[in-house]
Amino acid sequence: MKRNDWILATAVLLAAGVLGVYLLLGRQTGSYVMISKDNEEIGTYSLKDDRVIDVGEGNRLEIKDGAVHMLYADCLDQICVHTGWIDQEHDMIVCMPNKVVVQIVEQ
Repeated sequence: MKRNDWILATAVLLAAGVLGVYLLLGRQTGSYVMISKDNEEIGTYSLKDDRVIDVGEGNRLEIKDGAVHMLYADCLDQICVHTGWIDQEHDMIVCMPNKVVVQIVEQ
């Protein structure tokens, strides 16, 4: 590799590192979870209050210790269940078959 190749590689790695640090440190823990089904808001709940929420007949969410996850879904792919726990602002869990969107927000 020539000198200019090393300079370019270093610049790309440095830019990627700066962007990675910005994305990791710039994220904030949210305070609320907003749930919608069929583009209609079901409700907004505090992440401080542990609870289980049924969204229609096909989905069940759990809020615990400041995070939320899809506890149950009757869809075939189970992607929303496997998304796991979310707690950062703008994180989302989406169940496409049931048209359910769960998003962390700050109000």
